Amino acid sequence: MWSEEEMNCLLTAVKEFVLDSLRKENNNEEPVTVPKLRLYVGISWVSIQAKVRTRSWTHCKLKWFSLIYKRMNHYKVPTVKPLRYWFDIKLINWFYDNKLEEFGDVDWTALSLHLG
Repeated sequence: MWSEEEMNCLLTAVKEFVLDSLRKENNNEEPVTVPKLRLYVGISWVSIQAKVRTRSWTHCKLKWFSLIYKRMNHYKVPTVKPLRYWFDIKLINWFYDNKLEEFGDVDWTALSLHLG
């Protein structure tokens, strides 16, 4: 279980990292909005871990992804079996459409964007 203090450290660390990276891209101007993709792509989990201090970078990443998944889906928990079949079909189709035969050839960012 994550304590309230750990959760606050995680939220603050991710917020600061995302906003700082957006400021660097926009000549130190304060960002008006944050693109959804920036909430889960390009985050330095090692730097997040350094700010949280009580959890590893993998714990921080897993906790963050569980939080944003819930929020992006309005706290709805999907039924597992239909979602699993949908995911499997979408994954197989993506591999087939991209003519991939080995995992080493996968563009993981493109795959994650395709799967949502």
